[in-house]
Amino acid sequence: MTDQQANDKPNDGLELTLSDFGPISRGTIDMRPLTILVGPNGCGKSHVTTLLHSIINAECMPDDFLDFGKKTSLGMTLVAEAARIMDAHKTGSNPVKSDICKTYAHKTLQVFYDLLAANFPGGYEKLVKSGKEHFDLGVKSRVLEGRIRYDGKISADINHKMHSTVNFKKSVSVNDLNMSRMIDKAGGTNSITIPDVSDGTIEASIILPALTARLLSTYPPRNRSVYFPAERGGLTLANKSLMLRFYGSMGAAHASSLDSEITNVSTQFLELLLDSDENKTEFAHFVDHFEETALHGSIVTQKNPNRFLTLAFKQDGRTLPLARSASSAKDLAVFLFYLRCVAKRGETVVLEEPETALYPDNQIRLARLIAILVNTGLNMIITTHSPYFLEQLSHCVMAGSSETGKTSEFPEKERLDKTKVAAYRFQVCDDGYEIMPISVDDEGIPQHDFIAASDRQYDELINLET
Repeated sequence: MTDQQANDKPNDGLELTLSDFGPISRGTIDMRPLTILVGPNGCGKSHVTTLLHSIINAECMPDDFLDFGKKTSLGMTLVAEAARIMDAHKTGSNPVKSDICKTYAHKTLQVFYDLLAANFPGGYEKLVKSGKEHFDLGVKSRVLEGRIRYDGKISADINHKMHSTVNFKKSVSVNDLNMSRMIDKAGGTNSITIPDVSDGTIEASIILPALTARLLSTYPPRNRSVYFPAERGGLTLANKSLMLRFYGSMGAAHASSLDSEITNVSTQFLELLLDSDENKTEFAHFVDHFEETALHGSIVTQKNPNRFLTLAFKQDGRTLPLARSASSAKDLAVFLFYLRCVAKRGETVVLEEPETALYPDNQIRLARLIAILVNTGLNMIITTHSPYFLEQLSHCVMAGSSETGKTSEFPEKERLDKTKVAAYRFQVCDDGYEIMPISVDDEGIPQHDFIAASDRQYDELINLET
């Protein structure tokens, strides 16, 4: 990476290095707002997307963690830490050391382990590359920074932010009660300054929000990731059956979420239909335009007696079940519903093989929609096998790099900043697959694998004609 590329790199990234993980021998992924993965079937693209998805969701603080009345695990940890600091101070300690940030990092790591087990069922040993004895994951993210290893047991060497020092100050002014001043007293170091008061309840009520503010400033929470797997079309059609099995299994002593052969990451997107309302998001009008031009109809919701929404396809005034709709509608139904009714800026969408059921013209339209979504604030992780889809994204990058006069016909909302895009190809090597970066520059995104396949076909054609 050049110095200029380093300077252009967004601050809120996620870097993942893999060694002997699944079919992948080695490689590094540096996630950007749009991350594109290209490679043959079975090369490990889904392994990478599932890992990124798991890390992001492990780093999502629960929505209600500030509501201490709900007694969430993190909330109770903060309450207990505030009480410990107060008790230590009352016995004469000043300052008091707090490891709340380290504690949160450990909790995040445990959540990641749980997600890894749910998203890759069957045991960690099955994730070790065939013929090897262990896998290594290097993570550089908001919370998890260090090395995770499996060699018969799962372990981690994670770097933690320094501990916080809680100081108590007897003489305080009104300004000292400002929370930002409390956590910035020591010139930006990991320090909190609390007014020293005689009433323990009042003191604890000051310590608790100060600890919370320190935790939020050290580890800003992520928005969630939503995964749309390659098999989403079939799973969408099976939604009712899957939900009935899910609710039916709740009374079983050892019931899994659905089935040992259906992974958590494969069905998570169906949860969007549970208790979702029909409010429109800021992305809704982009969806309307795509549906009109590509599907010539629209995905609509229907109320279900079992408390979750079902989807149908409306065209020419008629509403059809998805089972009787075009394959493009089946494949994209929940994704489009998510964009219209659920999506929020800052969330990360994993979308595998979005072009699967689309005619080339509609693949191009979908690529343009993806560019708009990225520019509007969604993070996208895409796997693709389509030269049409990738070429259109390349055009969006070229348009974002070109002079205005050359792109006058190219909508500004579809122009991609090259620094927001990362692309990788999964290349065969001596012992599996290696992840190789694809240069994204003013000339767009090269198509190494697709060009090679096209060249082979052309050579074959010449041989047949001569």
